[in-house]
Amino acid sequence: MNSDTQPVQEPTITNREAIATRFGFLILGLAASTWAPLVPLVKARLSLTDAQLGFLILAIGIGSVLTMPFAGSLAHRYGCRKVLIASCLVLLTSVPLIPLAPSYLVLGVVLLVYGGVLGSLDVVINLQGVQVENALSRPLMSGFHGFYSLGGIVGAGAATILLSAGSSAFGATLATLVAGLAILIYAIPGFLTNAGEGDRLVFQIPRGVVLIIGILAGTVFCAEGSVTDWSALLLTREYRLTSGLAGFGYVAFASCMTLGRLTGDKIVARLGPLKILLAGGAICVLGFWIAAASSVPFLGFLGFALVGLGASNVVPVLFSACGRQRVIPPHVALSIVTIMGYAGFLIGPAAIGEASHHLGIRVAMALIGVAVLLVPFFASWIIRQTLGDDMVSS
Repeated sequence: MNSDTQPVQEPTITNREAIATRFGFLILGLAASTWAPLVPLVKARLSLTDAQLGFLILAIGIGSVLTMPFAGSLAHRYGCRKVLIASCLVLLTSVPLIPLAPSYLVLGVVLLVYGGVLGSLDVVINLQGVQVENALSRPLMSGFHGFYSLGGIVGAGAATILLSAGSSAFGATLATLVAGLAILIYAIPGFLTNAGEGDRLVFQIPRGVVLIIGILAGTVFCAEGSVTDWSALLLTREYRLTSGLAGFGYVAFASCMTLGRLTGDKIVARLGPLKILLAGGAICVLGFWIAAASSVPFLGFLGFALVGLGASNVVPVLFSACGRQRVIPPHVALSIVTIMGYAGFLIGPAAIGEASHHLGIRVAMALIGVAVLLVPFFASWIIRQTLGDDMVSS
């Protein structure tokens, strides 16, 4: 190997890198969530049909899927720091361009870019997170993902408040840009200059434990997407709640997920990854079945709260396991698992819609719970393959 292709020697990883990783996830959540309050404004300003809006949302997903296979390889070639800085700058800059887009076509291009850098940032910040966690030898991924959830709450909440107070859409998104840049400047020194060891492969066909981790990540993301898009409809249609009250189903879900992740590192350290997958999967399944079976509003809210609490630490543990397996280089494996997870988030709500049309929304929600049973089913095997038999027996 030529000297110019040798990986850069990474300085000792400390808490500085852990803090920077949290802020990277915070930027990701902040920028990703700002889009949601803009949807009705953009739709009205450009007089978009529902079909056109659907294609615009699809553009975000297409952009992400196009960049995710290459993000890990780019980080491995140029270092996490360079890719993270570039992704954050393009992402934060693209946010204020959304309300300024003069036409449907231009907005489609902006959202394609927006989705692309969301995807690359998602992969590379998880890659950094896995390296930092491994170097510091303590559970950290749940807390990292908790800052993504926190960023989502802050981003959507701040934009909604600013818009409600009379700010223009551009003003609200400009606030996201400024806040994101301030966080980025503080975080840059803690971004890693390399991306670990391994061949500079762009992509591989998933196999072995990586394939199973990807399937489970896709299943859990499918569950999250189903709650995001369908919980309010279930509560209005089957529980006879008003639209305003039905929104509290998602609030219960998101709040418990954020709380679970922000406290998750200590819980994972205390219980171990196996028990997190077993208990988290079981709690998530129970939540779906309670929400699907009940007609009492409190139990409906409780069901979605349990889904958020149960799912909160499953994905971080899966990403940690992905970073420790040796079937596929970690930077490639994380790209694969992120793509499969994102596919689940996109496909899940559509599948719920189809199942709801034929079987009813209660049955559709219950079936998502059945699918999540895959998590506890494969838990022992995944931990054995990635952490060894000792972690299974402990």
